Amino acid sequence: MPESLILWLILAAMTLAALALLLSPLLRRGQPPAADGTDHDLTVYRDQLAEVDRDLARGLLSAEEASAARLEIERRVLAAADRAAGAGAPARSPLALAVYGIAILLPVGALLTYAMLGAPGAPDRLADISGMPASEADGRLAELEQHTEDFPEDVMGWRALAVALVEAGRPGEAAQAFAAALDLVPGDGGLWASYGEALTLAGRGTVSPAARDAFAKALEIDADNPRARYYLSLALFQAGDPAGALEGWLSLEAASTEDAPWREVLATRIAEAAAAAGIDPATLDRGQPSPAETPMEGDQLAMIEGMVAGLASRLEENPEDVDGWLRLSRSYEVLERLDAARDAMAEAALRRPNDPVVQMHYGRLIYDAAGRPETIPEEVAAVMRWVLELEGNNGLALWFVGAASAQAGDVKAARDAWTALLGQLEPGTTQYENLKARIDALPQS
Repeated sequence: MPESLILWLILAAMTLAALALLLSPLLRRGQPPAADGTDHDLTVYRDQLAEVDRDLARGLLSAEEASAARLEIERRVLAAADRAAGAGAPARSPLALAVYGIAILLPVGALLTYAMLGAPGAPDRLADISGMPASEADGRLAELEQHTEDFPEDVMGWRALAVALVEAGRPGEAAQAFAAALDLVPGDGGLWASYGEALTLAGRGTVSPAARDAFAKALEIDADNPRARYYLSLALFQAGDPAGALEGWLSLEAASTEDAPWREVLATRIAEAAAAAGIDPATLDRGQPSPAETPMEGDQLAMIEGMVAGLASRLEENPEDVDGWLRLSRSYEVLERLDAARDAMAEAALRRPNDPVVQMHYGRLIYDAAGRPETIPEEVAAVMRWVLELEGNNGLALWFVGAASAQAGDVKAARDAWTALLGQLEPGTTQYENLKARIDALPQS
């Protein structure tokens, strides 16, 4: 037998062996998923979210670090949902048939390519690098990058590279890869949502104008895309419009199935937005009841209180640590010690008088610590008026100033504030109709 033929046969055998490893993930996708795969992932993510809250309460994370950590975990929840949605195809799906065709044709093609060019085949573009050792993950990324250089028109190659870069903690580069894919298929709503998410991760959790545009484009193509709907509401929350964010998250919750993986994340965000908007979460019209929070055990609670006491002690020695006061205030809120949370936030507000977010939270905590009275305390109204001086479109401040003005008989100021807030709400929603009724009930001036 000629040596060249022996070499070709060896190469063919090696290629087939490689295919067994390369294509097995695709074949497994045609089989029913393990019953508890997604459930296990979501359990892990729930535990991670709880751990973030505990670390924040202990002062081990800053508010910014905790927010970034939550965002990454929430991204993984949405990704788990995507994987679950794609699982369970029949074993002899068109994808499986294509795989069998590739298994037959690729060895021949590889031999011809090798004979003509001396080049290896394309890398495995569908591998998940999240569980790989760093050196192996770097090698896989290098293969993906090389593949996109060699085949710049391959959309799946750019998508796979982008996903791998996100998993590798390189969201800025991932955004560039998603953009390259979108240049090829600008009508893919899922790609636009993933692009916006990568931009958000690159911005340390801040939904930038470019990211908002990407999510808006995703919804133009697919009005039901949960990822885009979630992040657009987060953008509203970050812009000081908790009422608008609340409306968006409530709408997404109502449209979600009862077993949607992101429901628990939504429940947390909805409670956060409601609190920021001065709305009792118990009064909200919910599509499904949110899961009850797991109470902390005695030993765990004692440990957290000890950590909080340590943070408070350190702040007495270094009272100019504004981030420390913010962490302490949030920690007291977790422990439901609202008076202490208000006092800690007062220290932060004193040192950041021109920060509208700090001032807004200070005003809200004054109101919460007072038991959320029907009559708005003048101290709350004064803080919220100052917030509007700093940020004229702040939704929470507009609501409080309007309510305080109405109580004081200043009809014009109440109407102006509430009308500005009404413009931020979606017509036809419960919040919109309730606020409009309040405006219509004001005396005619």
